[in-house]
Amino acid sequence: MIFLLLFLLSKNFLEVNKIDRVFIDGIEEEVWQLADSLIINKQFSPYYDSLASYQTVVKVLQDRNNLYFLIKTNFQKDRPNTSLSGDLDRYYIYLDPTLSKLNAYCFSINGVNKRTTRLILDDGRREEIWEGVFESKAKIHKDINNNYILVCELKIPFKNFRYKKDINEWGFQIKVYYQKKKETCFFLLPEQIEGMRVSKFATLRKVFPHSEGVGMEIYPVGVLKNEYYIPRDKERLGKILPWAGLDIAYKKEDKQINLTFLPDFAEIESDPFTMTLGKYEIFYPERRHFFIEGKNYFEPATMEMELYTPINVFYSRRIGRKMRDFFDGRIIYSSEVPILSGLKFIGKIKRYEIGFLNSLTGKEATSLDTAFYTNWNVFRIKRYFFTNSEIGFLFTNKYDIEKRGYFSNFDNDGALRFGKNQFLWQIVGNKNRNENLGYAIQNGGIYYLTKNLVTFYSMRYVNKNFNIDSTGYANLSPGDKNGSLGMSFVGFPQSRKISEYSFTTSCWIGKEISDIDWSSTSGIAFNINFAQPLLSYYNYFAYGKCFKGTVKYHYIGINNNLSFWIGQVNFWLGSWIGRSYNYLRNFVSWQAYSWFNFQLPFLNRFYLDLIINSWSEFDTLNKFLSTTLSPTFYLGYKFSPYTEIVFYSNPPLSYQPSQFNIFQTRIALYYHWEIKPKSKIYFIINELFIKKDNKWQENERILAIKIKYFYWF
Repeated sequence: MIFLLLFLLSKNFLEVNKIDRVFIDGIEEEVWQLADSLIINKQFSPYYDSLASYQTVVKVLQDRNNLYFLIKTNFQKDRPNTSLSGDLDRYYIYLDPTLSKLNAYCFSINGVNKRTTRLILDDGRREEIWEGVFESKAKIHKDINNNYILVCELKIPFKNFRYKKDINEWGFQIKVYYQKKKETCFFLLPEQIEGMRVSKFATLRKVFPHSEGVGMEIYPVGVLKNEYYIPRDKERLGKILPWAGLDIAYKKEDKQINLTFLPDFAEIESDPFTMTLGKYEIFYPERRHFFIEGKNYFEPATMEMELYTPINVFYSRRIGRKMRDFFDGRIIYSSEVPILSGLKFIGKIKRYEIGFLNSLTGKEATSLDTAFYTNWNVFRIKRYFFTNSEIGFLFTNKYDIEKRGYFSNFDNDGALRFGKNQFLWQIVGNKNRNENLGYAIQNGGIYYLTKNLVTFYSMRYVNKNFNIDSTGYANLSPGDKNGSLGMSFVGFPQSRKISEYSFTTSCWIGKEISDIDWSSTSGIAFNINFAQPLLSYYNYFAYGKCFKGTVKYHYIGINNNLSFWIGQVNFWLGSWIGRSYNYLRNFVSWQAYSWFNFQLPFLNRFYLDLIINSWSEFDTLNKFLSTTLSPTFYLGYKFSPYTEIVFYSNPPLSYQPSQFNIFQTRIALYYHWEIKPKSKIYFIINELFIKKDNKWQENERILAIKIKYFYWF
């Protein structure tokens, strides 16, 4: 018995045995005695390589069409939390069907049977939204010793995957999170400084899919909607407009084609109010399903450290963007450019990845902005070499059908990775009609001198004609030149109080096109993570001599971040205070940016999520000018793991000496019911009110009932 236990603890593979079928009911039936199994009992955090508080057993089986997993944890006398809101015990299954050693699918289930799926990319360095389909059941039992046993069963259809028929071994990893102990455990324990890497997965052996289906997915969508925008269409007030759209996907092995016709995004909540005192445009994340799925194919090589920021040559939020309109001296986004159709192909051929996207947008006009019929084309090819190094090329073209104008951008990027070290580069160019060629070149890298000591650098050069604003996004300006260099020591003490700490020193130099001289700053950072209580603190201080045009000033920046978890309550708060150039007002002054996030579940089904961002400004004589505050409230109630209703409010306000003003407010109500995986019913009320002459006026309203139903063959 002891020999068997030691074998289960040391094995780095799991074999898949064949059966006829498994009934998914959260009960370990007799058929599971035929399954190979493994034991998870080592912590990754907060105490690396220590024994876990509980022991989890994982088993696997398959039939012709599905993979089956059973995950069973003995919680002893600690009853698992079964509230619908809040932090819960959770299990993660990672699968790499093509042995890519780069990307993986993630299937997750918690203690109340809430299912989620994600796509793991860049050897585990980042993840994206991905909608997979699987069945599951979680159930709590008591054994003969009165211990609590949580049993989860998962049925994962092979039709989810793009896999190769000639490979019967898949990459495989299991992660377990125990809520009460705040412990994260893995089947195959990753390196502490690296975290999970797809290239170092264990092996799932003897996987023989017998059926992959036709590979066709059909996604019809029906909507009843009332949209109301001032001043565009008062006459539409009160009219309910029917609408229908269709999404189609065809998947075969590791290739996929997506089609969309008249897509509607009524279930998407509006972006909260935000502002910036810096010189760069605000970046908004993508929320729309057609552009999210497979978007990793069109993205440049990245690294997890923020020192190297890739240029997004293709920024999908430019397609179907919100139109600008002018209201009472302020820009109000009050109309959306319609997307008429979309076509996307993504696929792998040996070590190559290929992506193509086409989208056609319609005509729309406001008093301030106009969009014409536009055809978008994006092409991407990427080649992997060694284990997880890569080189890629991307081309984008936006063609204005009415004006016969075009905007073209191209990109060459790549990454050389070996061990924990990596070096990245990117060359981006733009050529628009009647304009000269613009380009930007950048590179960066991380190199580990020892296990705990790491160096890093980045460099960037941008010529004066660079401009990709028509199709992409870049946090740089024409003529920018800059570089940075730093070193960091990361420690993992054996103390039961501290799980990790780091010290970092860095320096930066840069010059904008209009600056008379180079700017330079130096900084030092300290980070510490506590195991008990679960708390993290980060501090960064920077000082330097800077120029803005002909203006010389001394830069000061202080950044503090604190996050902690007490029971079910989660806090994040931080601030940046500094003396820098205020691009909103065009002078050097003190300014501050702060953020706060508070999550509180209560009464088992309710939850409150509060997010507050604020921007404070001072004049050149250090006199307070104003504070702009953007609070966002979410108050939700969960009827079940797949049905909830959420009240949303975002009332930005400003405070100036002796003056307090709420200038607009957005309120919304969202009802969401997932009938089955990828099939949903939404009800949405989303309204924007603007304050004018001390009176509130409705400026925008979306009222919609939306049904999306998923078929696959």
